[in-house]
Amino acid sequence: MNSFYKDIVPGKIRAHVDCNIFEDFGEEVTPYTYIVNACNCKGVAGSGISKDIKIRYPNVFKEYKMFCKNGSIRIGSLATSYLPPSNDICDKIEGIIHFPTKDDWKNPSEIDFLIKGFSYFCKNVPSNLNIAFPLLGAGAGKIDPKQSMDLMISYLVKQNGKGKYGIYCTSEQFIKSGL
Repeated sequence: MNSFYKDIVPGKIRAHVDCNIFEDFGEEVTPYTYIVNACNCKGVAGSGISKDIKIRYPNVFKEYKMFCKNGSIRIGSLATSYLPPSNDICDKIEGIIHFPTKDDWKNPSEIDFLIKGFSYFCKNVPSNLNIAFPLLGAGAGKIDPKQSMDLMISYLVKQNGKGKYGIYCTSEQFIKSGL
């Protein structure tokens, strides 16, 4: 299947199917300046987007580990790593928002952890930011893609600012989400 986009809430929430969350930024269609790191609270990045961030942004990974160690990253709380400005016109990423979907990397994610994380997100993250999310907890976390997508949409649609949100998923996750 080729990659494609589908507006979920036109002008606000878009699904990006089989797109690379890192390499999709050069396109006009993706205005996102922040990427969400679906992570654990132990500072381990062995798979998924966390592993990609560890490879692409080693300083962000070091900061993520420090956030875990000092308790800044815990279920129901998020932390942000800011990136220095880039001279690359296609590199619009300003920061990585660490969103824990599981306590320990060895355990599956829990839908309650997403609810707690989004409660914090809605109260503390400015609603004018343009943010790219993976389908939270639906990869290595083993949350049902439909549950994750429905929950993410229900919280993101409540954000009243001018922010735009992208949800990146595989074609299999997209089909299972029922969209």
